[in-house]
Amino acid sequence: MERIHIYKQGNPFRPLILLLHGTGGDEKSLLDMAARIDKDAGILSLRGEVNEDGLNRHFKRLSLGVFDEVDLHKRTSDLEQFLDFAANKYGFPRHQIVGLGYSNGANLLASHLFKYPKSVQGAILLHPLSAGTIDKIPDLFGLPIFIGAGEEDPICPQEMTQKLFLQLHKTGANVTLSWHQFGHNLSTEEIQKASTWYQSFFK
Repeated sequence: MERIHIYKQGNPFRPLILLLHGTGGDEKSLLDMAARIDKDAGILSLRGEVNEDGLNRHFKRLSLGVFDEVDLHKRTSDLEQFLDFAANKYGFPRHQIVGLGYSNGANLLASHLFKYPKSVQGAILLHPLSAGTIDKIPDLFGLPIFIGAGEEDPICPQEMTQKLFLQLHKTGANVTLSWHQFGHNLSTEEIQKASTWYQSFFK
């Protein structure tokens, strides 16, 4: 199940960070951020396979803020299959993965958490909107999850962020919700908070 991606082997005793970019990004977009969070971690960074007016995305949408749920379900399953493929190809253990997604990538990662609860050992969701339709609440007891959100984010309203936070909280996950005073773009402050959170769980 080959697809466009970047793999970088890291310290085998450190996590492998799965990177899922936002709309218009690519497999290189989050590399610098990952290095700031953990320079010794392995990297698996995927390019979204959906093209929307020349912009890469990880799944289709019907309109702004409205997901194509059928496609999201398919892409979530495809992600799980690719992680199995990559683990076999590169020889890393599946339990080593910490997911990091931004915007559209964070939404895919959130969907993946609900459908494949044993797939990652932690997750950083930066400006997620929703996990899509949730069929059942999985057991994510103790799973560390960081949500970064902007108080002035025009794409991800605060009430949607709070809804996702509560949905994840119901799974038993250890969820940290961190607000900053900016919009949808990633800020230095937000990246620093995500890094501090990461180091507290994955020393």
